[in-house]
Amino acid sequence: CNRVDDDCDGLVDEAAICPDVNAPVVQVAVVPNPGVAEQPVQIIVSAQDDRGVAALGATVDGQPVALNAQGVGTWRPDHAGDFAVVGFALDAAGNRGEAQVALAVGCGVSAHCDLGERCAAGACEPGCDADDRCPDGQICDAERCRVGCRGDGCDPRAIIDATPADIPLGDDFQTVVRLDGRRSDGGAGRTFQWRVAPGRVVGGGLDQPTVDVVFPGTGDATISLLVTANGSTDTGRALVRALGPPVVILPAQVTVEAGAEVVLDASDSMDPEGEALAFVWTLLDGPGAGDLAPEGATARFSAATVGAYAIRARVTAGGRQAEAIVQVNVVPALADARPWPLNVVVNPQPVAVGAPTTITLVTDPQDAPPTLRLLVDGAPVALDAAGRAVVTFDAVGGYALQADAEGEDR
Repeated sequence: CNRVDDDCDGLVDEAAICPDVNAPVVQVAVVPNPGVAEQPVQIIVSAQDDRGVAALGATVDGQPVALNAQGVGTWRPDHAGDFAVVGFALDAAGNRGEAQVALAVGCGVSAHCDLGERCAAGACEPGCDADDRCPDGQICDAERCRVGCRGDGCDPRAIIDATPADIPLGDDFQTVVRLDGRRSDGGAGRTFQWRVAPGRVVGGGLDQPTVDVVFPGTGDATISLLVTANGSTDTGRALVRALGPPVVILPAQVTVEAGAEVVLDASDSMDPEGEALAFVWTLLDGPGAGDLAPEGATARFSAATVGAYAIRARVTAGGRQAEAIVQVNVVPALADARPWPLNVVVNPQPVAVGAPTTITLVTDPQDAPPTLRLLVDGAPVALDAAGRAVVTFDAVGGYALQADAEGEDR
């Protein structure tokens, strides 16, 4: 057993000389995987060993599964869950090799699941679809197990369902909330008494299983329900919350050159209740077509036509909405915004106190005539069609002349 041909027969480490210390190499497969409760699966075990395999076997969660001579066995799971399938092999020397695979078993019906679970889309999940799927002392109510009982002999238990449970802050009695106590325990003879202040009843009655109520929305409202049955009473309470809208944070105005792209950013928006925000961007108005590309809390916008565009960001959080509008001012691109050539000519020079002085604004005669404006010490002065004004200066000193020229594109 030293990898040397000790007996000169051309072989090394023969079985007659060396003990068998190598375990078989095992492979295990389960078909199908995942499986379904109460449906059989095949377990296939194969192995290789340098001196031959003496036996094959398999277990599922430690319980043996019978295999035929080809190493194939059938196992039928009785409930959903995850199972450990182990395949093993023994050689003549007793060496054991094994391999393991995880088997996932789904449900066909809720009976395949544990108590307090139901079958949904082939998988067990918390919930129930019948009372017998709940632990002792519990019933299935609204697809959930809860402590309670059914029938006329049960003790009362007040249960309130409010739809909707949230109203807008400052609702001012606009949203109708349905208060429903029909899931309460106590049997057919149970009686109801609602307390809904500061709400107003708009449907049903305070002694009925259901009642429709509106609230001011100035704050959260606590409602209560007293259920009486079999000489006993129980009181349940629920909260109707008045929630403020999300806060939209968006610049009032942005400026961008024609043809260029601007990013409108509302990512600082927030919801006081911490709900996730959903954004909808809409181009409301503008002098031409614009390219609006929403990207969640931001949107990219560009337009070729100069002018003001109104874009709305509407934000939704938990069914509550708020919106803001940004004005995008699209201005001529710098390459097109050439200034007008403009000169100011004062005649005569020097200017004499009390004498008429002609001030002329001179522009490029080859261009379309712009709109001209002249201010003297900040006060506008009328110009004639030729861009001239006659001004008289009454005192010695300095005077500020401001001349402007404005056309369609500059």
